[in-house]
Parts: sequence; C-alpha cells; structure tokens
Amino acid sequence: MTRVYIVEDDPLVRLEIAGHLQRHDYEVCGEQGNATLALKAMEENKPDLVLLDIQLDAPPDGIWLAEQLHKRSIPFLFLTSYSDQQTFDSAKRYAPLGYILKPFSEQDLKVNIGLAVARMLQEEGEALKREGDTLPDRVFVKTADGWDGLETKNIDYLEACDNYLLLHLGEQRTIVRSTMKGFLEKLPAGQFVRCHRSYAVNPSKIRSITATHLILENRTLPLSKNYRDAVMDRLTLV
Repeated sequence: MTRVYIVEDDPLVRLEIAGHLQRHDYEVCGEQGNATLALKAMEENKPDLVLLDIQLDAPPDGIWLAEQLHKRSIPFLFLTSYSDQQTFDSAKRYAPLGYILKPFSEQDLKVNIGLAVARMLQEEGEALKREGDTLPDRVFVKTADGWDGLETKNIDYLEACDNYLLLHLGEQRTIVRSTMKGFLEKLPAGQFVRCHRSYAVNPSKIRSITATHLILENRTLPLSKNYRDAVMDRLTLV
C-alpha cells in the first residue's frame, strides 16, 4: 500500500483528501499544514509520495518544501489553485511528478496519484536495470568479525523495518541497516520485485499467487494492487 503524506493548510481539505485516498487503498501516513513541521515528520517516517500545496498560509511555502523534498529524493505532487506561468516556472525546478489544480474531484486525485505511482515504479525499475549490468550476484553483510557473503539468488524475500532491512533465507534472518529502495539499487537488475511497500520478493521463490498474496515455500507475503502488475510482469504465464 502506497504511503501518502498530505501538506495542506486547510484542515477541511486535508480531511477530504484523506477520505478520498483511503477509499482507493492508499495509506495516509501523516498530514500537516506547516512546511517545517511536515519536513521534520517526513524525515522521521519517510513517505512514498507527498501531496504538497504550493501556497501555505504561514512561511515557508510549498516551493521551499519542494526543494527540501527534492534534495531528499522524496517524490511529490503539487496541489495548487494557481495556474499562472510564474508559479509553474517556480514549481517545476524541483521536478514534481505532476500538478493537481484546485478545486479537484476524487477522480482527479485517483488518476494523478495512480500515474505518479506508475512513474515511480518505472523509474525504480530503470535504476535497477542500469545498475544491474555491473553489480555482482553476491552481497556482503557486516558482522562482528568482518563481512559475510550472501548469494542474492538464495534470499527468499526482503522485509523493511523502518531504516533496517531483514533478509530472509529459509529459516535464517539477517539484518542490515538500509532502506528497501537503497538496498534494491545495489542488487542485480530484476533479482527482486516489490510486492508491497514493506516487502520485495525473489520471483524464483514464488510457488503460487492469489488476488492478495504471494505463496512462498515457508511464508505468505501480501500482494498490494499497486505492485501486482510489476510482479505479474516478472512471471511466465501460460
């Protein structure tokens, strides 16, 4: 489930947006009307996507926050009542995934967020492909005595736990200090595929699939509809 943070100074609009998102299976991981407080919250609990109002009542404004998000590689969509060229030119410097003009409908949110998530998944896949041609098929995990080498083909799945990652190899679990995205970028292209915001699976370990779950030999993993197409694309279907 994609985790979305809302930055909007009107509490009624925040409430409306949150309701729309929850009806379409997005998780609202936080909301705030102040840019500084929002940034602090997002640094502690990084969202997958931010909906960001350009014009906030109290300084700093949404353009400032967009710059901070851009520096931290946190994707965002702008919410704005302004469609003039000057506002657009200021906003586009920080590479938003899109713009949602107010007033907006539930369908506007659904379509624009869906497109943003699809673009995020595509960019993640392209990054993996670029890196994968030169990276080895083994990762080295730091231990008390040095470094242990693990063949990535033997890892069943990855599980995100805040800023740590659990590598599951059968009954064995290894903890590394990394985000899911950061770890995946270091692996060979296509070795793992995201099936949920907290899980990535080795496709060769999948035994069967239901509408909402992946069945492995020793574990059942959730399958989010936001990642379902990416998983299915990695499988040979007959």
